[in-house]
Amino acid sequence: MHALVDTCVEECDEIYVEIVNKIPLQELMKIVRKYKDRNLFLRINRKKKKLESITFYEDNDDECIFVPIPKRFAVLEPDEHYFEVTLKANIVLALKGERDYHR
Repeated sequence: MHALVDTCVEECDEIYVEIVNKIPLQELMKIVRKYKDRNLFLRINRKKKKLESITFYEDNDDECIFVPIPKRFAVLEPDEHYFEVTLKANIVLALKGERDYHR
């Protein structure tokens, strides 16, 4: 069990670094505010751990996971730290195949 948690955390960190290297956190928060009436997802290649796109469409499959981008700490209660923590939690949940995301 412990190894599974470490693997998810390690994968999450790898994916998170990939995301913020392509789209800085502040820019990602601006995108969420711009489309505040829609749900946005990060389309991540499951094997390569690479960000492919930001989309309104969610459909996890064998190739990609779709991570919801949280709105609460970008729109309702803007806070970069909580936005980051919530995004990382959503990445871990997506990696585990969970559907109970933090929005």
